[in-house]
Amino acid sequence: MSIANIPIQKINVNQIKNCLYEMRVYSQSIIDKDYQLIKKSFELAVTNEILSKNPFDSNLKLKKPKSEKKEKKVESLTIDEQNKILEVIRNSDIDLKFKIIILLGLHTGMRCGEICALRPSDIDNKSGFIIVNRTTTRDEKGHVTLHKEDTTKTENSRREIPINQEVEHYLKIAKSNFKFNP
Repeated sequence: MSIANIPIQKINVNQIKNCLYEMRVYSQSIIDKDYQLIKKSFELAVTNEILSKNPFDSNLKLKKPKSEKKEKKVESLTIDEQNKILEVIRNSDIDLKFKIIILLGLHTGMRCGEICALRPSDIDNKSGFIIVNRTTTRDEKGHVTLHKEDTTKTENSRREIPINQEVEHYLKIAKSNFKFNP
């Protein structure tokens, strides 16, 4: 049961419990975020004197649900798989910009959106690091856009990636073909 369209003053504890119960079909990260938003909404309603009591403060057991989804195991490519990708890229006529994206992703572990959001100022050759602090995303129409603020997929996605010789080579090629896109 969605409580999104019910005025907060009319939401009862059973509706909240049902909403939380139904959230179990989502991933745990989505559940964590939604639970915090719902809980914070009730806190703000009390602070702003819209409600006199926060149902999350009482002994009503409005606990965060656990996801029923199985956690996905992340598997990296084997050396053989990496070599096959490199062989295909070397022996194909794939557009250079796509080759660079694939090669940088393969050698750095960066996401495609992070690579596409790189600016020359994110490459610090003195310290030997790529600074990842933004990504691209898709808007409601499906168009790829750069986040308006410097943000990444998650806070832990902000990082510095060491530049080895191969990565330095690909970055030089990318810089020489760089076209500013406001």
